[in-house]
Amino acid sequence: PSELCNDAEFIRRVFLDITGQPPTSEAVRAFLSDPTDSPKKREKLVDSLIGSTAYSEFWANKFADLLQCNSENLGKKGVWVFRSWIRDQFATNRPFDQFARELVLAKGSTFENPAGNYLRALRDSGKMTEDISQTFLGVRFNCNKCHDHPFERWTQNQYYEFGAFFAQVAFKRGTLGRDHLIRTGESYAYEQISEEVVYHNDQGGEIKHPKDDAVVAPKVPYGETQSIAPGEDRREAFAAWLTSKDNPYFAKSTVNRFWS
Repeated sequence: PSELCNDAEFIRRVFLDITGQPPTSEAVRAFLSDPTDSPKKREKLVDSLIGSTAYSEFWANKFADLLQCNSENLGKKGVWVFRSWIRDQFATNRPFDQFARELVLAKGSTFENPAGNYLRALRDSGKMTEDISQTFLGVRFNCNKCHDHPFERWTQNQYYEFGAFFAQVAFKRGTLGRDHLIRTGESYAYEQISEEVVYHNDQGGEIKHPKDDAVVAPKVPYGETQSIAPGEDRREAFAAWLTSKDNPYFAKSTVNRFWS
C-alpha cells in the first residue's frame, strides 16, 4: 500500500474525487494552516464537501452518463428534466436502493416523472436486460443473449428470463410538447421533444426463446422473487429482489462503482 498522503495532497485529491474541481488557493491555505489534528480536519472537510452543490452537480454528471441521459434518445427537454432529477437525488441524499427502484419501476409522463426517461432511453426489453444487469448488478448479460456465457455462470435461458420482467413495459405519446422539424444540410429531420408516457401493458408483451419460440416466464438469475399475480406489473417483484439483502450483487456493484 502507498503511504499516507500529506494534507496538501489530501485536499487536492478529495476535492477532485468529491466535486470534480481542484480546491481554491484560499481553501488550501485555510486547510493547511488549521492546527486541528489531521484526521479530524480531513473528516470535517469531507463532510463539508459531500452534499455541496458542486458534489451534486459532479455526481449527477457521472450518473447521467451511466443512465443514458442524452438528447439523441430523450430530446432536449427530456435530457434536462432527467438530469435535474438525478442531481436532486444526490442533493437530498436519497438512499441508493430507493433511487434504483424508482428508475426500474418508473411509470407515467417522462416530463412529470423524469425517472421514466431511463427506460425510455433503453426502449426494449433486451437493452433493459443488458443495461440494468450491468448498472445495478455489475454483471454483463450481453454475451449470453446468443449462447451460454463461455467464462461466467450466466446462461442464455437466464438472459430471456431476466428480460421477461420488462417485456410489458410500454410507451405512448403524451400530450405535452410535439416533434420539431429541423433542417440538417440539404435534408430535414425530426427532433423528438415530445413527452412520452411509460406504462404497464398487461395485455401484451411476452419474451420468446429464440431456440423454440416458447414464451419465457420471468425469473431472476439467482435466488427467488415474490410471487407475481396475473396482471401484476412484474417489475415490482424484480425491484424487491434487486434491492433486497438476499442479493449481494447490488451492494457490491454499487460500492465498486463509487470506489472506482
